Amino acid sequence: MLELFLLLLPLAAFSGWLIGRRDVNKQQECNDFSLDYLQGLSFLLNDQQDKALDIFVRMLESNSEVVEIHLALGNLFRKQGEVERSIRIHQNLIARPTLKTEQRSQALYELAQDYMKAGLLDRAEKLFLEILDKKKFTLLALKNLLDIYQQEKDWLKAIQIAERLDYMSTDKYNNTQSHFYCELADNAIRDNDFKTARIMIQKAIFTDKSNARASILEGDLYSHDGKYKIALKSYQKVANSDADFLSEVIDKIIQCYVFLGREEDMTKYFVTVYKSNPNIIVSASFSDFIFSSGNKDLLGLFIRRLSEIKTTDELLGVIALVGKRPDLLSQNMDNILISIQNTMHQKTKYKCVNCGFRAKSIHWNCPGCHQWGCVKPSLNTTESSLVH
Repeated sequence: MLELFLLLLPLAAFSGWLIGRRDVNKQQECNDFSLDYLQGLSFLLNDQQDKALDIFVRMLESNSEVVEIHLALGNLFRKQGEVERSIRIHQNLIARPTLKTEQRSQALYELAQDYMKAGLLDRAEKLFLEILDKKKFTLLALKNLLDIYQQEKDWLKAIQIAERLDYMSTDKYNNTQSHFYCELADNAIRDNDFKTARIMIQKAIFTDKSNARASILEGDLYSHDGKYKIALKSYQKVANSDADFLSEVIDKIIQCYVFLGREEDMTKYFVTVYKSNPNIIVSASFSDFIFSSGNKDLLGLFIRRLSEIKTTDELLGVIALVGKRPDLLSQNMDNILISIQNTMHQKTKYKCVNCGFRAKSIHWNCPGCHQWGCVKPSLNTTESSLVH
């Protein structure tokens, strides 16, 4: 309420200035204007907002010089959650035939914001499109349209808007566009339209080669077709583009190596990956696979190779210790397997690197900050911290 009071103080000063400026014949009109303002302010301070709003709207109808005050008043109502009142103010402004072009555009923008707040996305879209060619509002309208199309999951329109923003704005939208293509690819896969899916994935990769999600989808399609050699290359691109997502493809990489009969090459690959990106999730997953397969010779080979790498991980610490003493490897195999199983029993969580949103499943679009590709996997031992 104090904000409203402070907002309307300039209107009081303005009315006094009018009285001093105009001739005697118009002083009575200004006096009436000032009295209306004071009465409206009184209603406002006494929490009679409907009566106050009626008076302020009537003042607007009789005097066009208070447009800026009403724009600010409507904006404040919207911020306070009084969306219906804000809509009423802005609709009354737009209905005035004498409203200046710039004022009308501002009122249309504010009304579109009201509709967004009220969840009336179709009405908001129409108004944002109407002011899109107004230079002052172009970027603002584009950003809001992008938000609308994302909420409506209209990815084709979202791509068009993102392309314009990428051209006009200092911000970059190539990663955002790439994820939109991935959304279209996901939809096509669900519809068994693999031809369209491949096209969308290639566009996603072309738009942003660092998008791990696009590489994962590409690998999934090749794997679906039984092309494991090409699928393996797609999955391995994740380690180069965004190694944080490597744990999302670890099992898929293992599967490709197994189908290709290249288990020994697999150990070399994971040791190489670990050297450049120490990741206990990856090493534990691979070790667990080897143990489950019953190939202790392969596990021994993996352990001896990992033992050459300095690490602070508990699991790999055990591995490094016994790896230096091959003669103790068989004696300590049980301890190694216990460490592996303890690690595997821990829960993988996901956390947004921008806003801190936490989840227990992957979200390519963060529900917290609505950014793309920023919710990343990590290891967590506290079940209670998983909120989704």
